[in-house]
Amino acid sequence: MNALNILDFFIPKYAAFQSRILLAASRSLLRELYFLDKPIFLSAIVRNLDSAVVRVSLKPNAPSNYFTLLTWVNETLILACNDQEDFTKYVKDLIRYQATLLQHCLEEGRKRGIKSAALRNTKAATRAVLRDTEFIETAIQSYLSIFLGSRVSPFAAGVELGILAGISKQLVDKTASVLIEQSKGPIYEFFIKDIIGSKVRIPQYVMVGLFCIILIDRTNFNGFSQDLQLERTWREYYSQRSLAAFLDPRN
Repeated sequence: MNALNILDFFIPKYAAFQSRILLAASRSLLRELYFLDKPIFLSAIVRNLDSAVVRVSLKPNAPSNYFTLLTWVNETLILACNDQEDFTKYVKDLIRYQATLLQHCLEEGRKRGIKSAALRNTKAATRAVLRDTEFIETAIQSYLSIFLGSRVSPFAAGVELGILAGISKQLVDKTASVLIEQSKGPIYEFFIKDIIGSKVRIPQYVMVGLFCIILIDRTNFNGFSQDLQLERTWREYYSQRSLAAFLDPRN
């Protein structure tokens, strides 16, 4: 049985991988299949992940299903970083899947454990991508084109932009931070129009992402805060504890 057949059988069985042991084993299998046949692996897993993400987005699923698929997407994103051509070809699709699944994991009513694990896993994958200096510019452009280009829901984009900004600030190499800084205008416009201007209640995790974006440039915090009347938003949606956990490099 080759990698293609294994993935066609394996990925649709995401609901069977509920325990930590099985999930860890599945990630090890993905790595082994990748190094066994890279071209077939990436095309096959992205095709299967696309079908799975569509399937779980059509109707409510168990939180564990979203989390399992999210970990597989993040693992695939990291593996794609081994080759620049592969990364360029698949990164936008993988980022889109990542944002969609992360939002499902963070929805209100989810258990704290699955929310923390989903954020931790996604931050680790994003950090791995941004640490590779060969891909930083392509990665940042891809992230921003997906999140600011209405390719995912505004709330999904909001939390992902917060992750991107927070990790960029933590890296020793400041290339990613500089690239994010250069895109402040479109990012701020997105948060004003699509998040602050939203007609529906804004989830707390999205507001945490907003404050991470503000922290890109602390000198502009006062003016930006006054323009958006964020004092009210702060009281309603935000807590110091949430932001601290979100920014903690250990998470």
